[in-house]
Amino acid sequence: MVQTTELENGIHTAGQITDRDVPELAEAGFRTIINNRPDNEEAGQPAYQATEQAAREAGLEYYFIPVTQETLTPEKVARFREAMEEAPRPLLVHCRSGARSTLLWALAEARYEKRSTQELIDVAGKQGKDISSAAPLIDHYRAWEDSDVKDT
Repeated sequence: MVQTTELENGIHTAGQITDRDVPELAEAGFRTIINNRPDNEEAGQPAYQATEQAAREAGLEYYFIPVTQETLTPEKVARFREAMEEAPRPLLVHCRSGARSTLLWALAEARYEKRSTQELIDVAGKQGKDISSAAPLIDHYRAWEDSDVKDT
């Protein structure tokens, strides 16, 4: 079974998953998968289409919201937040290691729930995810105005 970490409220993170992992995830009760890892990030990485097809066949919702350091934008955070709000839970958010997905969760929580940076760092830290180095970025996302985010 894929090693997952529950951040809170039915939101779990994990490293890379494959189409072969999906039936076990469905059996474990997951209802949604959100993939934050772009295709071709490294050799041998499964293409998102295979995992998406397996998720759909297992009756799971699937979102592909690829993000890298270079493509992290308010629009991506907004789309990620929309997916978290509309998706049935429990949901699994994954990337290469789970760190990027944890950061996206924190940015969305800071921006839309106005949670404090320290609270988000603490929640992630209790689950073994150290996002403390991203504190300035989290603060920055909290301060953005709605007019700064374009529709995606």
